[in-house]
Amino acid sequence: MSNVQNPTTFTITDAKASAEKVTAFRLLLSQTQGGPYTLSSTDDALASLTQGTDPSGQATYTGTIAALNLGLAPGTWYAVAEAKNAGGYSANSPEVAFDVVPPPPSPPTGFSVA
Repeated sequence: MSNVQNPTTFTITDAKASAEKVTAFRLLLSQTQGGPYTLSSTDDALASLTQGTDPSGQATYTGTIAALNLGLAPGTWYAVAEAKNAGGYSANSPEVAFDVVPPPPSPPTGFSVA
């Protein structure tokens, strides 16, 4: 299975978020599978994420990659999520991979034949 290229959104599924009084999620990123995760998003307050449910009825929280403002370099990235409540951060979620692909170059500024 190939990685998603240039993703625009992320979705966190957390069936226990309400019961465990989760107040935020944080994404951690690395260009090395398994970490160490050297980039992290700021805590995304639940209010800034779109809440929903997946087909099995579990709570989902969706946000935009652009909102993370991390300026990710081209290449393969590995990411995990952590939940946060008054007790601190959870262990990492399962890892996902995605690719950041640069846009194609601008067209040549000139061309001629003789």
